[in-house]
Amino acid sequence: MVKTRQGVGAFVVGATRAKPFAPDTGPDDSLAEALTMLELRAGLESEAAALAAQRRTSDNLAALDTSLRLFREALE
Repeated sequence: MVKTRQGVGAFVVGATRAKPFAPDTGPDDSLAEALTMLELRAGLESEAAALAAQRRTSDNLAALDTSLRLFREALE
């Protein structure tokens, strides 16, 4: 939450550490529930990839090129 004070500024108050996303799954989950989770992941991950591609920098591209080169060398 953000609290503002006129003439002073805005401050973050009551901040808590975010918990990682952990779906509640168990051995009784159905195929339909698993497919729903896969659909959710496909939507979120593709959108995240699109945003990352739009916001990438030349340093990001250089790091990707280096990683790809090292990966290919490891396969030889």
